[in-house]
Amino acid sequence: MLNKQQVQLARQVSSSNQIAIYGLSYALSAEQAKAGEFEADKNGRQEALDKARGYVGGLRYKIGKLEQKLAQCRSTTNMVSGDGWTGQAEIKPKKEDE
Repeated sequence: MLNKQQVQLARQVSSSNQIAIYGLSYALSAEQAKAGEFEADKNGRQEALDKARGYVGGLRYKIGKLEQKLAQCRSTTNMVSGDGWTGQAEIKPKKEDE
């Protein structure tokens, strides 16, 4: 049978354990909240990066198209301004909506 001192000591240990468990539970929930914030931040940054990559891809496509048009214009200019050109040319600028 337990004496009075042993019972009191057991209660103190039990209370200390409960306090420790509460503290650890609180710390765990705080760390889980931080992890959730980091995950949300990471996801937001990933979405922004994906959006930026899509925008850059669109710009690269437009640059390619414009370089193609420029090359065509240079070819025409070289053709009509070259020494071998003997004909006439009536060049009409193309409207943007055509």
